[in-house]
Amino acid sequence: MSDTLLPLHTVVDPARRRETRDRLEVLTALLGGPHVEPLFREALIHVPAEHPVFGWRCRVEDCHHSRTNARDLCHPHKMEWDRGRQASPQLTRREFLRDAKPAKFYDRAGEPPVCRICLVRPARHHGLELCLAHNSRWKKASATEPGLAFEDWLATQTEPFHGYGDCIVASCQSLSGSPLGLCRVHEIRYEAEGSPGQAMRPPKWFNRFEKVGRPVPILYGDKAAFLCWCKTTHPVSRAGTINLQGLSPLVRAEFQWTLFAHTQRGAHTYWPTWWIQQVVNLVRERRVGSLTELAEERSQLDSRKRFILHEALTVSRRRREEWLSSW
Repeated sequence: MSDTLLPLHTVVDPARRRETRDRLEVLTALLGGPHVEPLFREALIHVPAEHPVFGWRCRVEDCHHSRTNARDLCHPHKMEWDRGRQASPQLTRREFLRDAKPAKFYDRAGEPPVCRICLVRPARHHGLELCLAHNSRWKKASATEPGLAFEDWLATQTEPFHGYGDCIVASCQSLSGSPLGLCRVHEIRYEAEGSPGQAMRPPKWFNRFEKVGRPVPILYGDKAAFLCWCKTTHPVSRAGTINLQGLSPLVRAEFQWTLFAHTQRGAHTYWPTWWIQQVVNLVRERRVGSLTELAEERSQLDSRKRFILHEALTVSRRRREEWLSSW
């Protein structure tokens, strides 16, 4: 992630600037207390699958799928449970969980492996663990010499390509897959959303530039529009991950405190991590300086976002005041 692309929220009014600074200092101090789980201090929160409040893995033993909405089952097991109840209305949840088998799992939502030759480029072919350039080389070599063993060809590949750094999307932690500066998922999304700013590589960029050691120039119709898209687009969805990257420091701290405060409630609703991420994405799009700026439009949001924002603006604020009064 490029630090130059972080969306900075500018507070013009001096009084509001002091208020923002003071609130951030208070939240930072509270989050640094010994009672706060360390994971809630991170900008990239990796929630343990069996977390007592934000746990996200299906309850069927050895199933690695994430839960569906607020239920305790993944989508394949929810469908299986519904069919089982239709066939046998007396079937209990306990019986179902005891007899259900893990659903087949494809880890397509995980981080792609790195190229086994470059080590600094993401693999385009996940099975062979080769980046786009080395996968093209392997295809060409195997087509020219059909009997060539992959291991024999691999032994000849002693010169790795340089990396492209991290994806320049403010909320992304993946490796960039090309000189454009975007990871594979964000590059696909950028094209699907109409390529704001028309950022593109020149024709035949690999042979004309990279192959001969020249830097690849990026062409823009509107560079500012491209950079704005990089600041506000959503992160890649990862099971069990809440991505707060690209938020202003105060908003990030407000989310971190809200999540921790939610775990301290005696009775709390279940918030799937992807519900939380939807609210984070909304706030990132709006580029607000504090969650309080969304107070007046809560009624216009769907019920999931209203749930979380209401608690962020009321319950977690009261708990913050209680903690402060006890110091």
